[in-house]
Amino acid sequence: MKSSHKRGIQILGAISARRAEEFLTDWANTPGPWPLTVMDQDSLARFAKSQKLLRDGYAKIVGDSPALGHLWLRDMLRRAWETSDPREREWLCFRLRDTYAAIVRRQEMSVEERRKEDIAADVTGPRYLAPRITPFEAAVFHFQHQGTRARRCANAECSLPYFFVGKKGQRFCSPACALPAQRESKRKWWNENRAKRRRANL
Repeated sequence: MKSSHKRGIQILGAISARRAEEFLTDWANTPGPWPLTVMDQDSLARFAKSQKLLRDGYAKIVGDSPALGHLWLRDMLRRAWETSDPREREWLCFRLRDTYAAIVRRQEMSVEERRKEDIAADVTGPRYLAPRITPFEAAVFHFQHQGTRARRCANAECSLPYFFVGKKGQRFCSPACALPAQRESKRKWWNENRAKRRRANL
Protein backbone atom coordinates (compact mmCIF):
# COMPACT_ATOMS: atom_id res chain seq x y z
CA MET A 1 0.00 0.00 0.00
CA LYS A 2 2.28 2.70 -1.26
CA SER A 3 -0.40 5.34 -0.89
CA SER A 4 -0.51 4.76 2.88
CA HIS A 5 2.86 6.49 3.20
CA LYS A 6 1.67 9.74 1.62
CA ARG A 7 1.29 12.73 3.90
CA GLY A 8 -2.15 12.86 5.52
CA ILE A 9 -3.24 9.34 4.52
CA GLN A 10 -4.62 7.33 7.45
CA ILE A 11 -4.81 3.52 7.51
CA LEU A 12 -8.54 2.67 7.68
CA GLY A 13 -8.99 6.31 8.64
CA ALA A 14 -7.48 5.64 12.06
CA ILE A 15 -3.68 5.82 12.10
CA SER A 16 -0.74 6.92 9.94
CA ALA A 17 1.57 4.35 8.36
CA ARG A 18 4.53 5.79 10.28
CA ARG A 19 2.74 5.52 13.61
CA ALA A 20 1.55 2.00 12.79
CA GLU A 21 5.06 0.82 11.98
CA GLU A 22 6.49 2.42 15.12
CA PHE A 23 3.91 0.65 17.27
CA LEU A 24 4.30 -2.73 15.56
CA THR A 25 8.09 -2.56 15.82
CA ASP A 26 8.02 -1.62 19.49
CA TRP A 27 5.43 -4.29 20.28
CA ALA A 28 7.33 -7.06 18.46
CA ASN A 29 10.54 -6.04 20.24
CA THR A 30 8.92 -6.03 23.69
CA PRO A 31 11.08 -8.37 25.83
CA GLY A 32 9.83 -11.27 27.90
CA PRO A 33 9.90 -15.02 27.26
CA TRP A 34 6.79 -17.18 26.94
CA PRO A 35 5.44 -18.20 29.32
CA LEU A 36 6.08 -15.72 32.10
CA THR A 37 5.30 -17.44 35.40
CA VAL A 38 5.03 -16.13 38.93
CA MET A 39 8.21 -18.09 39.67
CA ASP A 40 10.18 -15.99 37.20
CA GLN A 41 9.99 -12.68 39.03
CA ASP A 42 12.82 -10.99 37.12
CA SER A 43 11.30 -11.69 33.70
CA LEU A 44 7.86 -10.74 34.96
CA ALA A 45 9.14 -7.42 36.29
CA ARG A 46 10.95 -6.61 33.03
CA PHE A 47 7.88 -7.48 30.99
CA ALA A 48 5.58 -5.42 33.24
CA LYS A 49 7.90 -2.43 32.86
CA SER A 50 8.10 -2.79 29.08
CA GLN A 51 4.29 -3.11 28.86
CA LYS A 52 3.84 0.11 30.82
CA LEU A 53 6.24 1.94 28.54
CA LEU A 54 4.50 0.53 25.48
CA ARG A 55 1.04 1.51 26.74
CA ASP A 56 2.19 4.98 27.75
CA GLY A 57 3.76 5.50 24.33
CA TYR A 58 0.73 4.27 22.38
CA ALA A 59 -2.24 5.08 24.58
CA LYS A 60 -4.32 6.23 21.60
CA ILE A 61 -3.63 2.98 19.75
CA VAL A 62 -4.29 0.39 22.46
CA GLY A 63 -6.34 2.33 25.01
CA ASP A 64 -6.77 0.26 28.16
CA SER A 65 -7.00 -3.03 26.28
CA PRO A 66 -5.82 -6.06 28.28
CA ALA A 67 -4.95 -7.88 25.05
CA LEU A 68 -1.63 -6.11 24.65
CA GLY A 69 -0.31 -7.98 27.67
CA HIS A 70 -0.83 -11.40 26.11
CA LEU A 71 2.59 -12.69 25.12
CA TRP A 72 1.12 -15.17 22.66
CA LEU A 73 -0.41 -12.29 20.71
CA ARG A 74 2.99 -10.62 20.53
CA ASP A 75 4.50 -13.94 19.50
CA MET A 76 1.82 -14.32 16.83
CA LEU A 77 2.96 -10.98 15.44
CA ARG A 78 6.58 -12.16 15.54
CA ARG A 79 5.67 -15.33 13.66
CA ALA A 80 3.90 -13.25 11.00
CA TRP A 81 6.98 -11.02 10.90
CA GLU A 82 9.37 -13.91 10.29
CA THR A 83 7.45 -16.06 7.82
CA SER A 84 8.23 -15.84 4.11
CA ASP A 85 4.91 -17.47 3.19
CA PRO A 86 2.40 -14.75 2.15
CA ARG A 87 -0.60 -16.95 2.95
CA GLU A 88 0.67 -17.78 6.42
CA ARG A 89 1.38 -14.09 7.09
CA GLU A 90 -2.11 -13.09 5.99
CA TRP A 91 -3.71 -15.81 8.09
CA LEU A 92 -1.72 -14.87 11.19
CA CYS A 93 -2.64 -11.20 10.73
CA PHE A 94 -6.31 -12.10 10.48
CA ARG A 95 -6.09 -14.26 13.61
CA LEU A 96 -4.29 -11.45 15.42
CA ARG A 97 -6.99 -8.92 14.50
CA ASP A 98 -9.80 -11.33 15.32
CA THR A 99 -8.35 -12.51 18.64
CA TYR A 100 -7.55 -8.99 19.78
CA ALA A 101 -11.07 -7.79 18.96
CA ALA A 102 -12.58 -10.77 20.81
CA ILE A 103 -10.50 -10.13 23.94
CA VAL A 104 -11.45 -6.46 23.98
CA ARG A 105 -15.14 -7.24 23.42
CA ARG A 106 -15.38 -10.06 25.97
CA GLN A 107 -13.65 -8.18 28.77
CA GLU A 108 -16.90 -6.25 29.28
CA MET A 109 -19.06 -9.39 29.36
CA SER A 110 -20.07 -11.39 32.40
CA VAL A 111 -19.16 -15.07 32.75
CA GLU A 112 -22.73 -16.01 31.94
CA GLU A 113 -22.77 -13.83 28.83
CA ARG A 114 -19.54 -15.40 27.61
CA ARG A 115 -20.94 -18.90 28.21
CA LYS A 116 -24.09 -18.11 26.23
CA GLU A 117 -22.04 -16.71 23.37
CA ASP A 118 -19.77 -19.78 23.30
CA ILE A 119 -22.69 -22.22 22.92
CA ALA A 120 -24.86 -20.06 20.65
CA ALA A 121 -25.72 -21.81 17.38
CA ASP A 122 -26.61 -18.74 15.31
CA VAL A 123 -24.16 -16.62 13.34
CA THR A 124 -25.83 -13.29 13.89
CA GLY A 125 -24.17 -12.34 17.19
CA PRO A 126 -21.46 -9.69 17.71
CA ARG A 127 -18.61 -12.18 17.39
CA TYR A 128 -19.51 -12.73 13.73
CA LEU A 129 -19.65 -9.06 12.85
CA ALA A 130 -16.71 -6.88 11.87
CA PRO A 131 -15.78 -4.86 14.97
CA ARG A 132 -15.51 -1.10 14.93
CA ILE A 133 -12.22 0.10 13.48
CA THR A 134 -9.56 0.85 16.08
CA PRO A 135 -6.01 2.19 15.67
CA PHE A 136 -4.77 -1.26 16.75
CA GLU A 137 -6.67 -3.06 14.00
CA ALA A 138 -5.55 -0.43 11.50
CA ALA A 139 -1.91 -1.03 12.50
CA VAL A 140 -2.20 -4.80 11.98
CA PHE A 141 -4.14 -4.24 8.74
CA HIS A 142 -1.23 -2.10 7.57
CA PHE A 143 1.22 -4.86 8.50
CA GLN A 144 -0.90 -7.35 6.57
CA HIS A 145 -0.26 -5.30 3.42
CA GLN A 146 3.33 -4.25 4.19
CA GLY A 147 4.60 -7.55 5.61
CA THR A 148 7.14 -7.98 2.82
CA ARG A 149 9.01 -5.01 4.31
CA ALA A 150 9.12 -6.59 7.77
CA ARG A 151 12.53 -8.06 8.59
CA ARG A 152 14.44 -9.61 11.44
CA CYS A 153 17.88 -8.05 11.83
CA ALA A 154 20.67 -10.23 10.44
CA ASN A 155 22.82 -9.41 13.48
CA ALA A 156 22.21 -12.34 15.83
CA GLU A 157 23.23 -10.15 18.80
CA CYS A 158 20.64 -7.44 18.09
CA SER A 159 18.38 -6.82 21.09
CA LEU A 160 15.67 -5.12 19.00
CA PRO A 161 15.70 -7.28 15.86
CA TYR A 162 12.27 -6.54 14.36
CA PHE A 163 12.16 -3.64 11.91
CA PHE A 164 10.76 -2.42 8.59
CA VAL A 165 13.21 -2.03 5.74
CA GLY A 166 13.74 1.45 4.38
CA LYS A 167 15.58 0.41 1.22
CA LYS A 168 15.85 -2.63 -1.02
CA GLY A 169 18.25 -5.31 0.17
CA GLN A 170 18.50 -3.95 3.72
CA ARG A 171 19.51 -6.75 6.11
CA PHE A 172 20.29 -4.88 9.30
CA CYS A 173 18.09 -2.64 11.43
CA SER A 174 20.80 0.00 11.90
CA PRO A 175 24.35 0.94 10.86
CA ALA A 176 25.58 -0.19 14.28
CA CYS A 177 24.20 -3.69 13.72
CA ALA A 178 25.73 -3.80 10.24
CA LEU A 179 29.26 -2.94 11.47
CA PRO A 180 30.36 -6.47 12.51
CA ALA A 181 29.33 -7.90 9.12
CA GLN A 182 31.06 -5.03 7.29
CA ARG A 183 34.24 -5.58 9.27
CA GLU A 184 34.13 -9.33 8.58
CA SER A 185 33.58 -8.67 4.88
CA LYS A 186 36.56 -6.30 4.79
CA ARG A 187 38.69 -8.82 6.69
CA LYS A 188 37.87 -11.57 4.20
CA TRP A 189 38.54 -9.26 1.26
CA TRP A 190 41.87 -8.24 2.73
CA ASN A 191 42.94 -11.82 3.43
CA GLU A 192 41.94 -13.01 -0.05
CA ASN A 193 43.63 -10.12 -1.84
CA ARG A 194 46.73 -10.31 0.34
CA ALA A 195 47.08 -13.96 -0.63
CA LYS A 196 46.71 -13.05 -4.31
CA ARG A 197 49.37 -10.35 -4.00
CA ARG A 198 51.75 -12.77 -2.35
CA ARG A 199 51.27 -15.30 -5.14
CA ALA A 200 51.79 -12.57 -7.74
CA ASN A 201 55.06 -11.55 -6.13
CA LEU A 202 56.48 -15.08 -6.07
